[in-house]
Amino acid sequence: MLLVLPHSIGNSYNNSNDNDNLFVRLEGVLVDLESRNGITQRWTTACEEYQLARDACNDKSKKAALGKVHTKVIERWFLLSLKAKYADTGRSVAFQN
Repeated sequence: MLLVLPHSIGNSYNNSNDNDNLFVRLEGVLVDLESRNGITQRWTTACEEYQLARDACNDKSKKAALGKVHTKVIERWFLLSLKAKYADTGRSVAFQN
């Protein structure tokens, strides 16, 4: 489902100068957004669609974190292999002088 967020909603939020509570204003913007996009029922934590969307977001976060860890492991492995490869080079150069 493609959500539409018209610029007018943002303007109506930014230009509201009344003394209403922030929560009441945000609720009004939310209700307007839901009506424009045909949303009739809000998700709850028990809703299956909510749980699937939450799990999908968590999976993306886990994959991103694993990708970063994998990159760091490869970098560390490369540096350790260089260290092992050139371990005696410094000593032999020092003894030649």
